[in-house]
Amino acid sequence: MPTVRLLVRAAEAVREAKLALLRRGHIERLRRVVGDVPGLGTRAEVGPALILLRLLPRGRPPSAREIRERVVPLMLGGHERGAAGDHR
Repeated sequence: MPTVRLLVRAAEAVREAKLALLRRGHIERLRRVVGDVPGLGTRAEVGPALILLRLLPRGRPPSAREIRERVVPLMLGGHERGAAGDHR
C-alpha cells in the first residue's frame, strides 16, 4: 500500500505538470493581446484563480458573461483594445 508521502508527491508532480502547461498557455494567449507587459505571468494566473474562487463557494463556475465582465478586464489590465468584446 502506498504511503501518504508517496501519494502527496505523486499528486504534486501531476498538479505541477498540468498546471504549468495550462499557465504557459494562458501566458501565451494573454501575450498576444497585451504584449510583453510587466506582471504578465501574474495576470495569466488571475483568471483561473478568480474562476476557482467563484466556483468553490457557489458550486458552479461563473457564466461566460461574468468572466467577460469581471475576470477578463483584470487580466487585460486596461489593454482591452476590443479583445474582450470580440469573444462574445
